[in-house]
Amino acid sequence: MHGKTIARATVIIALYALLSKALGFIREIALAFVFGANSTSDAYLIAVSIPEIFFTILGGALTMVVVPVFTSYLLEGRREEAMRLFATLLTLLSLALVIIILIGIPLAGTIVSVIAPGLQDATASLATVLVIVILPSILFLTLASLFYGLLNASNIFGPPAFGPVITNLFAILSIFAGLKFGISAAAVGILVGNVMAMLLQLPYLRQVGFSCRLRFDFKNPEIRRILGLMLPIMGGTGLMQIYLVMNRILASGLPEGSISALNYASKVMLLPQGIIVTALSTAIFPALSNSAASRDFASFNHTILRAAKVALLIALPLGVGLAVLRFPIIELFFARGAFNKSDVAMTAFALLCFAFGLVGHSLNPVIARGFFALQDTHTPFRIGMFTVAFNFILSLMLVRFLQHGGLALANSISITVNSLALFYLLARRIPGLAKMKNISFISGLVVASLIAGTTAMLTDVFLSGMLSGGTLALALRLSVDMLLSVGVFIGACEVIKLDEYLCLRGLTKKFLIYLVASIRVSSLRVSNQ
Repeated sequence: MHGKTIARATVIIALYALLSKALGFIREIALAFVFGANSTSDAYLIAVSIPEIFFTILGGALTMVVVPVFTSYLLEGRREEAMRLFATLLTLLSLALVIIILIGIPLAGTIVSVIAPGLQDATASLATVLVIVILPSILFLTLASLFYGLLNASNIFGPPAFGPVITNLFAILSIFAGLKFGISAAAVGILVGNVMAMLLQLPYLRQVGFSCRLRFDFKNPEIRRILGLMLPIMGGTGLMQIYLVMNRILASGLPEGSISALNYASKVMLLPQGIIVTALSTAIFPALSNSAASRDFASFNHTILRAAKVALLIALPLGVGLAVLRFPIIELFFARGAFNKSDVAMTAFALLCFAFGLVGHSLNPVIARGFFALQDTHTPFRIGMFTVAFNFILSLMLVRFLQHGGLALANSISITVNSLALFYLLARRIPGLAKMKNISFISGLVVASLIAGTTAMLTDVFLSGMLSGGTLALALRLSVDMLLSVGVFIGACEVIKLDEYLCLRGLTKKFLIYLVASIRVSSLRVSNQ
């Protein structure tokens, strides 16, 4: 791929990813509006989580393995052989997934009882029906992942990036259809959206010469090699799914709406995290890999420390802001329709507990990229296994006192411990990574974030009496809160002279100067014409 192709692909993927995340968040708002946070939404979220578990474990591994394997075949001039190989993989996956679906449908009730054993009988019965409707999504989600990988390897990025957008669009429309037809309509929408996202890829697959004909060459040794490459990745992604299943099991025994409250709060918390992690992970990984390969550890340290500082600079004040403004945030996004005051209180408490983990969630992928650049996938996996066990024990302890908030707080503590452990082990391996001046940066950032958070809290208390009632008033109130607190945060960073903030300020200033100059040049060309 040439530089222009990479830049164009990055822009396309980033735009569609941002659109998909926005629609995914709107989907949660729609779910809260139509069904609130109660047994119905709990049943729906349990059902939806099952294909998502399969997709995350199997689909993610497929995407990561298909691209390098297919690319290697193309570079060796073995395109036709690659097409036959992946036709065989398509056939094998289809047969295996159809068998899983056929076995899973009559066992839907058992699956629900395993994932959420504490549900009331009526809620469990509803979840069972929804699982039967949604379960075939496993097939279409997984095949779509295979197609995404093949198209990306052929330098086609738009349709794969647009697939999740289609799924979310159908999900949103079907949730509103639930106003008339009930929660089953929302389940049907998930299935239809996944089918449409997969079908969208087919014309583009034909363009690159891939045929979806079945091929039964299962003895091909390359199939075993691909499956062997997928297993470690599936193990790593499976750890997070184990945590999610444990979380669902514990939450199912809590008061009605706990699962939904955790879901809504986590989506709010992970929205900024997703943007931060996607940008940083994409930007630093090639540079880290090059530094590691050339043994240039000075450059390696500079890259990963700068990325970690940027993550902290954004995540820490955001985490404080989410904590202090949790009630107006939840009210603005969700408090309408079936989402009542009790739902607001439950979700706001979950958001408070999740907010403590935003720093850990943002740092973790950045630091893990350091190990991946060193071609060490075992250390993050082992730390992940420890984190899941620690999280489970902590959840059992905290859920007794904090109910669903205990599950959120356990997640926050565990991901923070995970990030610190990874950084400690990476610092032991790479000399010069741990520096005392990093402590002063963190200390100054904590002070600036707390000052900004206090400003946001006091401003919101003052405005709550003046701007109460109505979405527009609440939006104005939150906007003023955020603008003042951001201004105070920037002022504090200027006074404290945080190095990474000053660097970002300089880059922003250069970009704005370049942008103004470009606009002037364009205007002159237009006037001359």
